[in-house]
Amino acid sequence: MVVEHLPPPELAPFVDRLWTSALGAGASRGPRRVLPDGCLDVLIDLAAPGGPTAVVVGAMTRPFVLADAAAHRFVAVRFLPGGAHALFDAPLHEWNDDHVELATVWSDVPRLLDAVAGARDDAARVDALSRDLAGRFARAGGRASAAARAVALARAIRAADAETSVAELAARLGCTRQHLTRTVAASTGLGPKTLQRIARMERARALLEGGAPLAQVALDAGYSDQPHFSGEWKALTGCTPGGWRDGAR
Repeated sequence: MVVEHLPPPELAPFVDRLWTSALGAGASRGPRRVLPDGCLDVLIDLAAPGGPTAVVVGAMTRPFVLADAAAHRFVAVRFLPGGAHALFDAPLHEWNDDHVELATVWSDVPRLLDAVAGARDDAARVDALSRDLAGRFARAGGRASAAARAVALARAIRAADAETSVAELAARLGCTRQHLTRTVAASTGLGPKTLQRIARMERARALLEGGAPLAQVALDAGYSDQPHFSGEWKALTGCTPGGWRDGAR
């Protein structure tokens, strides 16, 4: 079971949530569809063979189906779109739909793993990870300020009406379309249009799960018509809207 934890105030400008999940050896968890959300995660597995490991999971542009979860004990952080920018020098788009070992980008990962693994329970492990991240943001200085601005840009893009173009968004935000596109892509790994598509899919998901008719979902979520809704939904979820409603998750 996944347990979510709100970030402490010092991480709230950058972090969506921290979370834990555990599955014992021999236990089984059925297939699960993971959908794009615009976020980047750092995931520590305390039950990995050979000892704790840590990976960076890049932003997703397509769905991923976990066929059957292996034994694990995860302690993880999900950054807001743009929030991780302060902590990584690599071009974030290179990690889209992929993951990399955290030790290849942070030199002090053994210390982090020791701190998290040595905590007495999940709450203490989340606290240990939070303290480590807070220290990194404090040391990031101006990069942290830039990341906070990037989060605000990504939030404005996701909150805009579906029909709002990138050029219109840029004008509202007082910059050029090219500047907005470059800044958002560099700080999130995704372009503004992709963030808009993900936000529209999330609105549609809430409406679907609320029981609205498919045609009404398409209209209220901001799609131009039902075929547009079906095409984008399938690209981002791997199933049809009707299939999702019928349990293909």
